Amino acid sequence: MFGGAPIIYRLFYWVLRLYHHAFFRSVYVVGRSKPDWTKPNMVASNHPNSFLDPVIYADSVVPVMHFLARGDVFKKGFVEWLFVRQFNMIPIYRKEETKNSGQKNKSIFRWVYRLLGEKANIVIYTEGHSVPEKRLRPLKKGTAWMAFGAMDEYGPELDVNIVPMVLNYQHSHKRNQTVMMNHGEPIRAIDYWDLYQTDQTKAVDDLTAELDKRMRPLMVTLDTPEADQLGYTALDIARNDAYQSKPQWVRKPDEAPPSFHAEKAMAKAVNTLYQKNPEEAKQWEEKAKNYRELLLDNKLIDEALSDGQKLLNWEKLLLWIGWPLFLLSRPFTAWPKRLGKGLVEKRKLWGTQWYLSIFYGLEWITFSVLFLLLVTLTFIFLGSVWGWISIPAIIFTSIYGERYSFLAYRSLQNGRWKRFQKKKPTVAKEIEDLRKSIAGLKSSN
Repeated sequence: MFGGAPIIYRLFYWVLRLYHHAFFRSVYVVGRSKPDWTKPNMVASNHPNSFLDPVIYADSVVPVMHFLARGDVFKKGFVEWLFVRQFNMIPIYRKEETKNSGQKNKSIFRWVYRLLGEKANIVIYTEGHSVPEKRLRPLKKGTAWMAFGAMDEYGPELDVNIVPMVLNYQHSHKRNQTVMMNHGEPIRAIDYWDLYQTDQTKAVDDLTAELDKRMRPLMVTLDTPEADQLGYTALDIARNDAYQSKPQWVRKPDEAPPSFHAEKAMAKAVNTLYQKNPEEAKQWEEKAKNYRELLLDNKLIDEALSDGQKLLNWEKLLLWIGWPLFLLSRPFTAWPKRLGKGLVEKRKLWGTQWYLSIFYGLEWITFSVLFLLLVTLTFIFLGSVWGWISIPAIIFTSIYGERYSFLAYRSLQNGRWKRFQKKKPTVAKEIEDLRKSIAGLKSSN
């Protein structure tokens, strides 16, 4: 299953799979069966969330992945040993941060060629930079050059595949969200090999253009920064209206969440509006701004206004009977969450590509310290039997506590909205009318 993966990589594979059940509402993996994972694959990905992106890829696609990453952060010593040797990171050097980057990268390319020759799966963030936005930035050409370079080294029979893969975060800066990994149809570099023999630059350009063409349909895209304010508000509404409380184990394989299709349709409507009628788009921007301000001023959230977010009967039952176990989980979940959120906000990282990654890392480290401390104390004071029992018990209780908190938060917000409707019916009606108008944008364009 893990091939020759380092022992630390194998351990973290399972640890992070469990932790994602607590940090995220859901992680969907769509199109997993499209690539042939037994072949040498270069997985070309977008890069919205710096350190968090490889963590999600590593535990959600295939057991062993290698990752091309910014090389100047891997200082020699423990950091290099941990990330390069244990977590399969491959340092790549950019001329913006590193002198003599071209010379340093020659040995890195040989490293990549060798791994592809061994039929490895290598993730490359083909945009070149991490930016938290719902757009695909212009793709760098290194993906194509490396694929052809490996086939130069080992012959065209190596048949390198380039797999388009896109991470769709609902929000670039929020926990408790749904993340979707979307695979596209692989591109076979061999299909461009004859052209590469006569015109290398054109072969690289054509392959890169095809990769861009295959990645774009896999993601929710707002074409211009001007569309962001209206777009994010409209996407929230579309997503919440399409939300389904469907447990992971009852989903069909490769099934995209309904919210993804709703967001795609809404994003298309917003993009069409800005292309055809930018003046009208400004009026919609004003509606979205008023809607957001009314929610903020009255401490409301859009989820509470959506029928798609209403609690199902089994969720209501769980809230009533499950609170004792939730209270038991609080020592393991509350402090890590508060510490993680407090530190990233103190460092003013909100809205950057670092926010969610550092939040995730700090919360996970704090939880791990508490977990190890409690397990150790259990072994010391209660003996080995209770010590071993405490390991799965703490893990289960912590995951349960986070899932319960998702439900409790939705229930509290729904209740707040109902009380607000009774207390301020006129303002509530204004909020509902604005929301209905913005939701209708999807069908009006």
